[in-house]
Amino acid sequence: MLPIDSQWRAIAGLLALYTGANATFGHIPGWGKWSPWYGAVKVGG
Repeated sequence: MLPIDSQWRAIAGLLALYTGANATFGHIPGWGKWSPWYGAVKVGG
């Protein structure tokens, strides 16, 4: 397989991690302001 496949797996893993963090800490006020990935996860899911 091409190396890009490994990169996509890494990205998918990070998105899963960030989604978990969003679900766990998303209720904390101001989380979206200091979490650089919050907006992307919020829009994506």
